[in-house]
Order: sequence, then structure tokens, then C-alpha cells
Amino acid sequence: MQSAMQMEMDQQNLESLRQIIHGLIKLSYDQEGLIKEFGPIQQTDPRYVTISQNQLKLKDDAKVLEDSLLELSKKDAFMGSVVTKEVGELNDHIEKAVGNLRERRKGNASTAMQLSMTSINNLALMLNDHFEMMMNMMANAMPGKERRSRANLTHLAKCKKC
Repeated sequence: MQSAMQMEMDQQNLESLRQIIHGLIKLSYDQEGLIKEFGPIQQTDPRYVTISQNQLKLKDDAKVLEDSLLELSKKDAFMGSVVTKEVGELNDHIEKAVGNLRERRKGNASTAMQLSMTSINNLALMLNDHFEMMMNMMANAMPGKERRSRANLTHLAKCKKC
């Protein structure tokens, strides 16, 4: 009974982790798009303000993911310190990007935007590795009868790619 409850909690954690990974991937693509759009723009271009506003929106999106990550890391000791460190770096880079955009320091803003994308990608890779490790541990922990429910895990893994 307790094993079934633990399995259910693990599956819920996996689903949360999958959603966070998906959010990080989207955030990374959004940041990359902003970097590409930002490259050829001069500081006097009216689109500069729009890019600044979009970077602020990415900061808000990152905050939502941060809250989810920190909540999940409370349940998973492995993720705790590593995730907290990388989230801190992500916040620093995004904050620097926003500040540099506001001050119209284009070179510094571009660097900070690229570093924030690196932090996002590092988090996504770490979490993806952890996701796969958890999937393997759960699959190996199932006795013969419960292996039929492995289809749920397989479905979850396929959804991860969505």
C-alpha cells in the first residue's frame, strides 16, 4: 500500500518535473529569439523599448518557473542545492540584462541575455537527466505485477518530448 502511494507521489513529481522542463525549454527559445532580434538593433531604435519589455516578461516567466523549481526541490534533496545555485545565477543574469537594457548598455545587455540562456539550458539539462534517472529508478522498483503500470511511465516520458 505504501509502495503504491510512493509510486503515485513519484509519478506526480515526474509530471511536475516534466512541466518545468517544458517551461524551461520554452523560456530558452524565447530568450534566444530575443537575443536574435536584439542583435542588429541600435540603441535609438524604437524596438529597443519593446525588447526591454519582452525581457521583463521573460523575467516574470522565469520567476514562475523558479517558484515551481524551488517547491519541487524541497521534495527532492538531490535537486536542492544544485537547482538553487543555478536559479540564483539565472536571476542574476536576467536582472543584469534588464538593468543593462534600461541603461542602454547594449553590449553588456547582450552578454547578460546570453548568460541567462546558458543558465536556462543548464537547468533544463540537469532536470532532464534527473527526470530520466527517476524514470529508471521507478521502472526498476516495480515488481512483476506492477510492471504493467509501467505504460504510465512510458507515456509520461513520451509526453516529456511534447
